[in-house]
Amino acid sequence: MAQAVEAYRSVSATEEFRMLERMRQDMLYNEVTALNRAMRQALEKTAINMLKKGMSVDEISELTGLFIDDILRLEY
Repeated sequence: MAQAVEAYRSVSATEEFRMLERMRQDMLYNEVTALNRAMRQALEKTAINMLKKGMSVDEISELTGLFIDDILRLEY
């Protein structure tokens, strides 16, 4: 086990490893950002459809989790 730990420390100490790890973290961050953006857009589209159906802003906020101010800014 001690050899495995030492081997990991040796590999992770290289500049190449640190660069690859930064690239991996950047990629994961970008994926999470894109997913959050897509989720927000889906919630906003749902809120617009609810507004068109005559639902109240309070109900929409409760069901979608969007803030009332954000719902009021939606264009539909």
